[in-house]
Amino acid sequence: MIEVLDNLFDDKFKDEIENLTKDNRFPYYLSDMGIGTVDKEYSPEKGEFKQIKDYLQFVHQIYIYDKKKKLTIKNSTMNLFADKIFDKVQQFSKMEDIEKYNIHTCKINFQTQHKNSNKDNHNTPHVDNNINHYAMLYYVNDSDGDTFFFDTHSREVIKRVSPKKGRVVIFDGTHLHTGNHPINNFFRIVFNFNLTKEF
Repeated sequence: MIEVLDNLFDDKFKDEIENLTKDNRFPYYLSDMGIGTVDKEYSPEKGEFKQIKDYLQFVHQIYIYDKKKKLTIKNSTMNLFADKIFDKVQQFSKMEDIEKYNIHTCKINFQTQHKNSNKDNHNTPHVDNNINHYAMLYYVNDSDGDTFFFDTHSREVIKRVSPKKGRVVIFDGTHLHTGNHPINNFFRIVFNFNLTKEF
């Protein structure tokens, strides 16, 4: 199930998040997991997909999972917004047992414009984690750069979700997915959550 939720948040909340995360003083760091991709451990071979076009991605880590201590650690005061987003989703989502889930990890992805691309290109398809989890995205700004979902076997695109300010998409985290850098907009900002019952 891929669930898309619109109109959960008022304009004041959406504007505050957007203004904070696009401010030139807001700290982002170049992704250390490759140019716009996750660790290869969670990614199929790139040769299986013909439309891959990776580019720069910057991240701001909000919640980090410490594997040694087996706990989630707050890394940013943006957790206040992440928590509010998740609380609202728990109230309205139809995902099974969503009320039993917690935030495992959360980060903000900042993708820059990439004009040498097209609307059918996408980043490397992947899953975020190798544990049972829900993945959830909150789109900070109106932008092009769809999120793509793929059939596990055929590798064909089965759904696309366009970024819309305040929109949430939540899905089984084992579902192969990826984003796409904006072509027409200067940037695409997305909160990326991994949610799990395994704490």
